[in-house]
Amino acid sequence: FEEVLRHGTEIGVSEFYPLLTQHGEVSELRKRERMETILKEAAEQSERGRIPVLGPEISLKDILNSGWPVGLEAGTTLMAHSSREPLPLLADLLEKEPVLEATTLNILIGPEGGFSEAEVLKGQERGFLVFSLGPRILRTETAGVAVVSAILLGGQISSS
Repeated sequence: FEEVLRHGTEIGVSEFYPLLTQHGEVSELRKRERMETILKEAAEQSERGRIPVLGPEISLKDILNSGWPVGLEAGTTLMAHSSREPLPLLADLLEKEPVLEATTLNILIGPEGGFSEAEVLKGQERGFLVFSLGPRILRTETAGVAVVSAILLGGQISSS
């Protein structure tokens, strides 16, 4: 998660919320002071005018059952998923959906073990746009940077 914070800050992410999932590990998330230092250093290194928000841990289960916490609702929620089932590629999704028109965007990147099938199905029921990054299985920190980069570039990154 520290790499997600560092690289996400450098490319322009404005807020981070550690996401507790069925397959996620919590041990790294307990180092809040260290995570805040990483955000500050990454903001300084990339010459950002403000340090991104590091919000509290949020539970995907709670989001799926009750909705987003107040203030975290978004125009669009994207959920990256690696699956044997065919899913739209991010590049295709960005072309077809009004994702880039949303004023706020929540991006869910799963833990090392990925999202559970139940989490993905419930996310789809809630209207999350579930997508794939292609045939490769990416590490969490790589997937996050790839997704944000693609969005910042307006979906111009191919998945080949």
